[in-house]
Amino acid sequence: MASDCFRMGIPDHLHKNGRDEDSQFQKNEKLYRRFNISPPKNAWLNSREKSAAVFRLNDDSYNRDKYSRKPNEVLFNIRAKDKNDHFFNHGILELNIQRLNSKKFNNIKINGQIAKFRFLPKHVPEICMYPHCEIHAFQGDEKVNPVSSKSARAIIRDIFVELCDIIKNPD
Repeated sequence: MASDCFRMGIPDHLHKNGRDEDSQFQKNEKLYRRFNISPPKNAWLNSREKSAAVFRLNDDSYNRDKYSRKPNEVLFNIRAKDKNDHFFNHGILELNIQRLNSKKFNNIKINGQIAKFRFLPKHVPEICMYPHCEIHAFQGDEKVNPVSSKSARAIIRDIFVELCDIIKNPD
């Protein structure tokens, strides 16, 4: 499988190479996510369609900075047909774990009831992308993917848009 990673042009330091999952996230750790929606970011808040395209909220996919040398490594496509089949024209969002953990998702109405959500990163290494992780949604202690209510997803996406910084715009 590592030969596939090389065929796709993914650098060796990003390959899993037998390394185990690392479930310990540092509070100052950053996550990187690629996106292909035109800025400015404040326009996403006014467009449910655009924020939905950026944040699916179904095991959202990111790369950890702890195992990345550069943020742009999130632009590699682990399902590439060849070395030219990557997302190098996409933008990059940065999400700080501390900012995510400090944000309260407590007063979100679902079917007339107030719900509390929390979002936790989980390291989910891929063969060609060891830094890969996902953000999982929990309502109470129950993992909920996707969040069932459209209105709750919209509110949560707006919060995620506020928490992220654009570090590279799409080309």
